[in-house]
Amino acid sequence: MNNGISQKYQGVMRDLLQQHKGTGKRIELITEKGAYTMQAVDIIDKKTSEIKTRRYYGPDEKAVRDADYTNHGNSKQHPEWPHEHIFQWNNDGSFKRIP
Repeated sequence: MNNGISQKYQGVMRDLLQQHKGTGKRIELITEKGAYTMQAVDIIDKKTSEIKTRRYYGPDEKAVRDADYTNHGNSKQHPEWPHEHIFQWNNDGSFKRIP
C-alpha cells in the first residue's frame, strides 16, 4: 500500500481493512507518528449485484488501492482474482492504476 503509512504498520492497516471490508466504515490507525485514516467502499456490478471492486481510500481521501473481484475479461493478464491495483498519483491530480 502506498498511503503514507510507515512500512511497520502496513500489515496492521491491511488486517483492519480486511476485517471491516464492505462496511463503509472509516478505519483509523493511531501510531507514535500520528493518525492514519482509510476507508473501503464496494463498487457493485449492476448486472449481477456482486462486488466488482473494493476501493480503499487514504487519509487524503484519494484512492490508494483497488481489489478487483473479476479478471476484466482478460484471463491472460489477470489469471487469478481477486487481484489488486495500486493508484499512483501525479502532482497534477492525474493517476495510473498499477498494474
